Amino acid sequence: IDPQPSAAHVLNLDTLSWEVLAEKQTALLADTQTRLIANIDEHAAKIYSTWTRFESEYRERQAVAEAFKAANYEGECSRYITDFAQRARLDNKTATNLILTQAAGLEKLQVELANQRMRKYELKAPNLTLEQLQSIYDDIIKQMDNLMEAYQNG
Repeated sequence: IDPQPSAAHVLNLDTLSWEVLAEKQTALLADTQTRLIANIDEHAAKIYSTWTRFESEYRERQAVAEAFKAANYEGECSRYITDFAQRARLDNKTATNLILTQAAGLEKLQVELANQRMRKYELKAPNLTLEQLQSIYDDIIKQMDNLMEAYQNG
């Protein structure tokens, strides 16, 4: 026999399986919903902290790249661009465009992560079973992990 899944479960001696008493079902669903929603927020926060660890540097680099591009790649070029270009063995124009592409990619990932985090409200739909709650939660976490993987793969 498997261990008792929760305090709300009782052992049915006829089937030797764990069952939730009807009077405890509502409380178990509410507790599970609250826990899963908190876990979704924590998972998103962990991902955001990785993505925004150097946020001020990213924003400054993006701003100078936008300015250099707006100047038709002429004139004073920021060290954010020249240092990156030198280390990546790129010319300043290519480095500028790469910085802007990366910035746009990160912004897109952040929007999608926010969208996945907001899916936590799907867990508040009426009449969901424990299995449905878990399935929705698992899909949200999987999608978030896919976004993190996309970020790491550049």
